[in-house]
Amino acid sequence: MDRNAHIEVNETIPALARESNAVEETSVNLEVPFNPVTPVLQYQMSRHISSVAELWREFYIGLGGGPSINSLEHEFGNQWRRSAAASKYYSKRKLIIDKVISIANSTGVTVEQAINQLDIFRGERTLDWLAKNRNKY
Repeated sequence: MDRNAHIEVNETIPALARESNAVEETSVNLEVPFNPVTPVLQYQMSRHISSVAELWREFYIGLGGGPSINSLEHEFGNQWRRSAAASKYYSKRKLIIDKVISIANSTGVTVEQAINQLDIFRGERTLDWLAKNRNKY
């Protein structure tokens, strides 16, 4: 395969509905660079993310030109998570993403506002703390 080829992934991500402030599904076409040396299945989630906003970006946009976690899940299911540790890390982070969506849908705030509310609630504590304490919000 050509080194400059791209894998095209049609993805649906939560986006802000401008008129109702609710979360709606928006279809986006993402192009993920194909690199035969580093298969997408070996992607590892960032261990340097420290805010809910950065986590949201990794899940739905991608970091540093890499694929979004949502596109990996859509394309490969859990196969891109090669170890129990990677699956556990993903699961903890996914709890936070689900909480953002839940807050936005249940309170009528925007996704951005829900993200900010969780970051304020978290304060100086870690995302791991937030995952464990998300139901206290």
